Parts: sequence; structure tokens; C-alpha cells
Amino acid sequence: MNGRAGVGRLLVLAPATALCLARAPAAQQRMTRAELEVAVQKDSNDPVLHFNLGQAYAREGRAKDAKHEYVMSVAIDGQFAPGYLALARMAVAGRFAIRFHGRYVLIGGRPSSDSALMMLQRTFMLDPLQELREPEEYAFPTYWRGTIERAMREYRSGDYRSAREQFDTVITKMRTQGDSDPRIISVLWYHLLSSVHLSDYPRAIDAGEAMLDRALRAEAADSSRVDERVSHEFEWVLAHLNERAQRFQEAERLYQRAVEDNLGQYMAHVELANMYEAQNRFEDAATERQLAMSADPGDASLELQAGLTDEYAGHVAQADTLLRQAISDNPRETRSYYVLGLVDLQLGKTDDAKKALDQFIALAPSRYVGMLDDARRRRAALN
Repeated sequence: MNGRAGVGRLLVLAPATALCLARAPAAQQRMTRAELEVAVQKDSNDPVLHFNLGQAYAREGRAKDAKHEYVMSVAIDGQFAPGYLALARMAVAGRFAIRFHGRYVLIGGRPSSDSALMMLQRTFMLDPLQELREPEEYAFPTYWRGTIERAMREYRSGDYRSAREQFDTVITKMRTQGDSDPRIISVLWYHLLSSVHLSDYPRAIDAGEAMLDRALRAEAADSSRVDERVSHEFEWVLAHLNERAQRFQEAERLYQRAVEDNLGQYMAHVELANMYEAQNRFEDAATERQLAMSADPGDASLELQAGLTDEYAGHVAQADTLLRQAISDNPRETRSYYVLGLVDLQLGKTDDAKKALDQFIALAPSRYVGMLDDARRRRAALN
């Protein structure tokens, strides 16, 4: 097995893969708080464990301890969206109403705290296809309250198909009345999320396009707030949906619009790079990684991704430089050591490869079973 094959199978940072921690199902943990405390001591560089321990503390009302663990999760992985969302929710004082004609519809209006706003924005940029608020904070139509409450119960229980059927019923009824109530946005949003859970991306795209159409019509009717374009957010959602549906041409168009509008800054470049990698367009992906790093300098998560992309593209010496910078900027992101070890092997730097692999084996979370097994095998072969 050569270095590139090992990296490609064991460590891919594109959105759809299991090791993309920013989108891992971090909230699903079956360990007790005491078990999590022991696990975090053992695997102190695992952002998922820190997040899950934070959740356990939060359930016990230990807000200070919970915040510490959430901070640790994002300190280890700068693109760990669940940690940012948890911190944002802690920072938001009270609830805030939806403002269809203002920005941040999907995240519930503009919070008063700048730190909360920053973390909510970052969470939304990292993964817009998630619930960023509690359901009761959404403004739902009141006329079909029973149907909506039934739909939300089914959504919460995981019966997404039945939930979507109930949301469909409400949407159809509202359209017979001219589709004029702005609260239909919340119904469309949960219809979209239900479709995402069902991996039915064409239906999710239909709901997203209906939301975008409403936003564009509202903006056309009120051009006085050009700095608060809701449509940008819906385009960002649609870009992700089209990427997941492998409608790459449309996704690329929407991500490029985000680049032009400066939405999310570096994340538009990250998503373009992820998509180009999925199409084996490694040179284009490498260019986007460089642009992402220029937009957010010093972000070790971006440097790791850029190093991996350069390895794919055959720019091995450049990958070595980037990975060393990633380790310098964040020595707790252990995947950088693993990729650096493989890169050093390709460069014939055996002693450096030994060191990097040893560091990875010593520091990596036990959850990285495949990478750890591979690192140990490669390290043994170097003795």
C-alpha cells in the first residue's frame, strides 16, 4: 500500500465521510457521566468525548463544567460544529423571535450577544442542515396547530416519513390560501430536515427552493435592507443539499455565489475544495484550500485539510510544510501527525516519519481504530 492509498481509505476530510468530526453524531453517547470522565482522561484529544461530557454536565446543571468541555471540543477540532452550537446556545440570553425580513432566519434572529452571533454563524457555515434552535422557538402557523404538533412529535420520535407527510398537509393547505403567511417558512424548514434525515435530497431541494423563492420575493418588495439578505442563507443551504445530491454543477454555482457575497468567508472555499476532491479535481481543490487559509489564517483545521489535499494532488513537499504548520498551530489535532507520517514516508524522511507516527499512536483518540492500526503496522515495518 502506498502513502496515497492509505490516506484515501483511512482519512478523508470531505463532508460525507465518517471521520469528518464536524458532522459526526457527537450527541449520541451511551456512557454515564462518570464513564465519560474516565474516557476523557484516557482520550484527552477526542473532541467528541469532550462534547459528550459537556452534554452530561449540562444535564446536571453544571454549566461552567459543560462550557469548559465544549470549549475543549472546538479547541481540538476547529470545525466541530456541535461544540460551537452548544456554546452559542449557552451564550444566548433568553429567546429571540424569528424575523423573516432580517438576517439569520434559520438561526432564529440576531442575538444580542456578539459572541453568540459569531458562534451561531460559524455553526451555520459548518453545517446548515441541522437544527440550530429549539423547535418551540420557531413561529409556526396557528390555524393547523394540531397537525403541526403531531408532525413535530413524529419528527422528534424519528418517524421522519410520517412527519413529512403531516408537514406536506399543512403546506398544501397554506398554498390554497395564497401562501401568504410568512410562518410557512418554519414548516418548510422541518419538511426539508425530514427529507434530509430520509436522504431524500431532491425533496429537500424542493423545500429549500420554496424557501429561497419566498426570501427573494420579500427582498424585492423591501429593498431598503440590502445588507440583510435572507436569500444568502437559503442559497447556502441549497448549495449543501445539491452537493449531497451530487448535483455538482449547481452546488458549485451556489458556492461561487457565496464566495462573491463573502458569505462564511473561508467555508465557501472549503466546501468547493471538498466537492472538487469528490470529483478527483485535486488541483482545483488545492487552489480552494489556499484561498480558505488566506481568508482564515492560522486555522490548523484548514492547514490539515490543505496538507491532505496537496498529498492527493502530488504536492508532497508542500503537504509536509502545511502539516507541520498545522501541528504547530494545534498540536492536539492528532490526525495531522498521521498524515505527516505518511507524507514523510513518501519523501523518504524515515526518521521524521517514525517520529510523526509515534506521536500519532501516543496521542490519538482510541476511536481512530483504522488509522491507529495502520500507523502501528507502518511503524513496525520501519524498525
